[in-house]
Amino acid sequence: MNRPTALVELLEDLKANAVVSGNVVTVAGSYARLYLSGSEDYLQLEAEECELLFEDADSVEMFYSAINMPESASLDLHKVEVTYDAREALEGLFELEAI
Repeated sequence: MNRPTALVELLEDLKANAVVSGNVVTVAGSYARLYLSGSEDYLQLEAEECELLFEDADSVEMFYSAINMPESASLDLHKVEVTYDAREALEGLFELEAI
């Protein structure tokens, strides 16, 4: 799946203004995969991108907007731990699976 331009721009903006808070915990091999309903293709987010996009509920909302607010999508988090608020936001927008 190709990255929407809005997502690329959001990641660039978040990187430029990043404040390391430790709200998102990743380890070697951490990633997230976004699957849109009806598609076997996915968008993979690497650990650093997860740390930026899942920092808090606001960044989750910005991520959702940047991917064009799909009606149905699932997100698999692989070795990614987020705060309670970010997890609630993710669960409200995606079918969420943590691995």
